[in-house]
Amino acid sequence: MNAIERFFSSEGFMPHGMCLMWRPEVFWLHAGSDALIGLAYFTIPVALYYFTKRRDDLAFPWIFYMFSLFIFACGTTHFFAIWVLWIPDYATEGIVKLITAIVSVGTAIAIWPLMPRALALPGPATLRDINQQLQGKIKQHQRSQAAVERLYEELQISNSTLDVIVQSSPFAIIGLDTSGRITAWNRSAEQMLGYSAAELTGQPMQPLLAGGDQAWRALSQQVERGETRGEVEIDAVAKDGRGVQARVVANPLHDATGALTGTLYFLEDITEKKAMQQQLTQAQRLQAVGQLTGGIAHDFNNLLAVIIGNLDLIQESPASEPKIQRLARQALEASTRGATLIEQLLVFSRRQSLEPEACDVAKLVAETMALMERSLGEHIEIEMSLADDLWPAFADPTQLSTAIANLAINARDAMPQGGRLKIETANRSLDSHYAATTIDVTPGEYVLISISDTGSGMPPEVINRIFEPFFTTKQHGKGSGLGLSMVYGFVKQSKGHVKIYSEVGHGTVVRLYLPRAAQADPLPPLREMPDHGSDIAGSVILLVEDNDHVRDVAKSHLVDLGCEVIETSNARDALDVIASGQPLDLVFTDVVMPGMSGVDLASEARKHRPDLKVLFTSGFAEPAMQTGYWPATCRDFISKPYRRQELSSKLRAVLNGGHAPR
Repeated sequence: MNAIERFFSSEGFMPHGMCLMWRPEVFWLHAGSDALIGLAYFTIPVALYYFTKRRDDLAFPWIFYMFSLFIFACGTTHFFAIWVLWIPDYATEGIVKLITAIVSVGTAIAIWPLMPRALALPGPATLRDINQQLQGKIKQHQRSQAAVERLYEELQISNSTLDVIVQSSPFAIIGLDTSGRITAWNRSAEQMLGYSAAELTGQPMQPLLAGGDQAWRALSQQVERGETRGEVEIDAVAKDGRGVQARVVANPLHDATGALTGTLYFLEDITEKKAMQQQLTQAQRLQAVGQLTGGIAHDFNNLLAVIIGNLDLIQESPASEPKIQRLARQALEASTRGATLIEQLLVFSRRQSLEPEACDVAKLVAETMALMERSLGEHIEIEMSLADDLWPAFADPTQLSTAIANLAINARDAMPQGGRLKIETANRSLDSHYAATTIDVTPGEYVLISISDTGSGMPPEVINRIFEPFFTTKQHGKGSGLGLSMVYGFVKQSKGHVKIYSEVGHGTVVRLYLPRAAQADPLPPLREMPDHGSDIAGSVILLVEDNDHVRDVAKSHLVDLGCEVIETSNARDALDVIASGQPLDLVFTDVVMPGMSGVDLASEARKHRPDLKVLFTSGFAEPAMQTGYWPATCRDFISKPYRRQELSSKLRAVLNGGHAPR
């Protein structure tokens, strides 16, 4: 302790001011200078410390701390220099100077190894270059960022456009992942199957497929094998339970590496198209059968014309024995029934003779059902719902009544244990959409007659054949199979439409659509001509018939009626007779002949003789199927086979300008 006290003792020392002889100017020069230097030295470390703390990017901040400590120590020595001007505390001053020396030496030692690194630091020019490069890169980055933003906006627009295309596509678009779960579902898919995207996203597709998913699975496997496009037809089930037929095209989806990520399916609803194809096939089949039966009926009518004509001659011959008369009468009755059967075939083939007029359907239905009530039986409950404001229908009332009767009988036979037969009438407008989805239908206004029963119903395979002639589901001998064929032929020939709805165990509904009658002034009533009117004996008749046997029978009838007959086998020869100036009262001609038809013959004949009367005949009972001249009504036409009395009545009607009784 004594050594320390002695070390710090100031005995024997004089203040430093004495060395300056206490001269004030010198004394205060030293004191002021040291004070200013000390204050400056104390300020510099504070600034360096602040700088170091604020700049956290300095490469070696510790050297700044050491330099700050060195400057602080230097400042302390200057304040001790002021202190010793009055107090001779030179020992403490020496210790401060020692500390300052240590810090100074340490700082000097530390700063030299840092010199290469410090020299490697960029200078102002380098920093300016670097700054310019950075500015260029910043601008390039900004341009790149702007380009990325533009690409993002374009991508957004493209995605929006793609979404609009997908959502507005007429095809149902369905996306599946590799596990078979739904990832995409557009609006057309919603309309086709009734489910929303929210209901099915993430759900499997298989429950929507009807009758198994073999076709769908085969298509999926085709896509998985790497084939870029596949196509199948499937049956699906909509949300409301209805069946949907669709044509499906599949395309695989891949990621950037080429791995399969899913499949995109495009579905086209072909339900209506398939139904149209089925309707077209059925209509073509019925048309082919109709053409066949029409041709057969024509030939049979020619044969029956010969048979019935000769039987008439036998019956009316006074030389015939009673037994022959009886046999001829029986044969004539059988031939007449055959002619009725042929007429039914002609109804189906749409070649019957119709006399359409504006008819009161409600009244006709009521009258027909009043006549049918006893035939239907007490076990059948009849219900009628007839519209009060019903339009008149343009149809043959006799044939319409027959059609209603046929449908009522079929309904009765479908309800052997009894049931309800309901007949309804209404006004209906069939639009272009309905016509576009239904074969052989013209848009317009129709009178609807609906006949429904609660009977056994029919399966689809029966409905597809129900209008074919001779097709029947009844027991052998219970029906001819021509009832519905006649209804179909009559309605189609009347420019109408027939629709059948049936389900096994639930009954059948048959709907007849007949065209609405045009609003026009009614035709004046026809003046009926009695059979005993003006005698036709002595009339000159030009008979034109290509069938020799039919021509012979017709000639015999005309001769028996007292007519003078000129016969030809074709229209060309008949024109030669007309052009020759031969006096003629009437031309009796077949319609269908090789070369020139009877209609063309009449047209050419009237060029020479405008007032020449013409009576047509044909095994086809529909003259309107021919082109060329034809009267406004069918009054100047007689169907084969005909009886002599019918021919006589028709001839008198035409020769005398009236109309024969119907």
